[in-house]
Amino acid sequence: MDTWICVTCGTGFPPGGAPPDACPICQDERQYVGRQGRMYSYPNLIPLPAAEVRRIGVASARYPFDRIYGAWVDAVVESDARGVVARSVERYARAVDGPGADPGSAK
Repeated sequence: MDTWICVTCGTGFPPGGAPPDACPICQDERQYVGRQGRMYSYPNLIPLPAAEVRRIGVASARYPFDRIYGAWVDAVVESDARGVVARSVERYARAVDGPGADPGSAK
């Protein structure tokens, strides 16, 4: 059975034969979307520990990819996407850990 994910808000639904008719999160009138549109990522609001970001980097490195397509038409990494992700992971981890921190340490 397929697991369904709402493409608008990312809500996951349990496996089933067909996708849900509507997403309860998106249908909720309290769901506010500002003039700038929906936010797709909250890394600056809910930072992950550096060790977790590095774990995600290691997990993504197992897959062969050279491009990343973003949520907007001009947000495309057209080449060296694996290198871009690796550099981004380290830059993020250094920002969370602080300069001179041991890359294997977790806060």
